[in-house]
Amino acid sequence: MERKETSSDILAKVKGVFSRFPLAFAILAALFVFAAIAFYVSPSGAASWLDEDRKLIIILYLAQAAFLSVGLALWKEEKPELGFPVKLGLHALLLASAIYFLFSTEIGYRFFGYASVSMAIAVFCLMASFFKEKDDVQLVNFTIRMFVIILASGIVSLVFMLALFLMNFAFNALFQIEPTEYCYELEVVFSWGLLFPGLIFSFVPMEKKHDNSRDLGKFLMSVLHFLLVPILGIYLVMLYVYAAKILFTWTLPNGGVVAFVSASVLGSIVLLILLYPSAQPSAVAETSADGKTVLEGRAHSFDGFIRTWLPVLLLPPLVLMTIGIARRISDYGITAERLYVALANLWSYAVCIGLIVTRGKRLWWIPASFATVMLLASVGPQSFGEITKRVMLHDVKETMTSAGVKNFPLDSEKYGELLESMDSVSTDRMESKLGRLLRSYPLNVTAPLIDADAFYNYDVVEDSVNVIDDVVMDTVSVVGSTAPEDDNN
Repeated sequence: MERKETSSDILAKVKGVFSRFPLAFAILAALFVFAAIAFYVSPSGAASWLDEDRKLIIILYLAQAAFLSVGLALWKEEKPELGFPVKLGLHALLLASAIYFLFSTEIGYRFFGYASVSMAIAVFCLMASFFKEKDDVQLVNFTIRMFVIILASGIVSLVFMLALFLMNFAFNALFQIEPTEYCYELEVVFSWGLLFPGLIFSFVPMEKKHDNSRDLGKFLMSVLHFLLVPILGIYLVMLYVYAAKILFTWTLPNGGVVAFVSASVLGSIVLLILLYPSAQPSAVAETSADGKTVLEGRAHSFDGFIRTWLPVLLLPPLVLMTIGIARRISDYGITAERLYVALANLWSYAVCIGLIVTRGKRLWWIPASFATVMLLASVGPQSFGEITKRVMLHDVKETMTSAGVKNFPLDSEKYGELLESMDSVSTDRMESKLGRLLRSYPLNVTAPLIDADAFYNYDVVEDSVNVIDDVVMDTVSVVGSTAPEDDNN
């Protein structure tokens, strides 16, 4: 008969969690204190610099620092000799990225930077305990377990936040006390900035961290074999049929191929990762002819077949994606979204070729490489947002110079004269790029060429500029049709 858990046992477990990740919980407490002060102080006077965007950047930095601390603690559990300089160096890099975002001019592309840093930290946390392993079975099992923990923690945090909101409503209904906006802000920060990560940290596996099990369970394996595999098969058949149509009609692929190929690659990577344990040979006891017991490696033959041939089947659809992206960039130039799609395309080639060469023996490098390239493409002066800004400013200036402009910057009158002297196609393209610059960067980004007021005050702007604000829509439609009308997408 099992002994019932007492309050002393629960207290000991709580102490164990805090002692395992002390710095992470201290940072979470600092996050809540900062949020409580920052949302209470209005951005005026000396605090005018701390606007809403910068508040969120600092809060996000503190959350990222907490998760980085957990990753370092997990690494130290496996490598006790891990020195303080390594920890300090990684935290310094994270702080440098936060400072970069605080003063960055990439207003429209900050999301990619935030996501790339968060992704890099998440990958590090998952991999920190398995750098010494000879295969990735333990890493895959740990990742699946952490995904379940994150999902459960998210549900609990959401329910808790909704319960707090309901309590606010009850106070208003019963006592005529209406909670302020500040109260709601604190409840959101407590639910998602303190409770959500706190729950995740509390349930990070310790004894079951190194799980060599190759059986994911009948339910999950059935979902993979009888649901995900057929769906991916249908996707690939559609893409091959579409490729045959392209060759037969000798036309260029349309924008929809990007979404289909991207979904196929993503689904294939998820499938290969989840099937990795069962596709690995496991030690099975066998009796040899001389009566001796030997260990023989066995793997699930169907899963091994998928691991071998799926990367090969993905290569032809990737060629379709490459043609579409190249045509779009050739016709309408560079934007950050097109560069991200092109990067994803090149990375997919590398993944497929790497899986073919290595026969899928190790998979840790797939998320690690993606996090690395996204980080390099999203943070720093070499980021795609900065590259897009420099290229578009150069293109706009070149267009103006070829139209006879010699003195910069232009005022409203000179800008109007310039538009009247240009043909409609050149006007639309120039104004499209100016509009994108002014929507994605600070208004003074075009100051060397034209004043922002001069651009927005001219009447023709309403008809000729159609800048898509939603980055995701731009990414999905980045390839476009075979005869697009403008270069906004």
